[in-house]
Amino acid sequence: MYKGIYTYAWDLIDEGTVEAVARFRDVGLNTITLAAAYHAGKFIRPHGKSGKVYFPEDGTVYFRPDMGRYGAIKPTPASLLDDHDPFADIKAAAPDMRRVAWTVCMHNTALGQRYPEFTVRNAFGDGYPYSLCPAVPEVRDYIVTLCRDMAESQELDGVLLESPGFMPFDHGFHHEFFLLP
Repeated sequence: MYKGIYTYAWDLIDEGTVEAVARFRDVGLNTITLAAAYHAGKFIRPHGKSGKVYFPEDGTVYFRPDMGRYGAIKPTPASLLDDHDPFADIKAAAPDMRRVAWTVCMHNTALGQRYPEFTVRNAFGDGYPYSLCPAVPEVRDYIVTLCRDMAESQELDGVLLESPGFMPFDHGFHHEFFLLP
């Protein structure tokens, strides 16, 4: 049975992966679902040691991708990968826990700005930079390659897809994420 937590590399690094995993075990969790490809936002962090609000880089991945696998669209590795390997840290701290890659697919403003030809277009031809278009073959190829790259390089137990299809118009450009009413 899945008893997991959604978490972010920047929080594990800030708290310490070993310490975070100990807290996860204390409440009976068996799965760590790590944001592996994510977007920007404003994140409230009650446990944050370096600050209670965090603004991550937009549209980056939190594993070291094999760039040779990718075609027209290439992922952007997060700068924190210069000093950390979040999936390896989780594997070392919790080899008994399942690892799932939480993957934001079409909602990627950074990639939409870099590759505007691959974004959703409205009836007037206006592109939405925050929304890659799932009808475009290069976008589908990118998402499949991204998931395969993560699954094969990280020994994952699963890949969880967020925004695998068209984004709703009212989703907005950027947003705040805090899970509180």
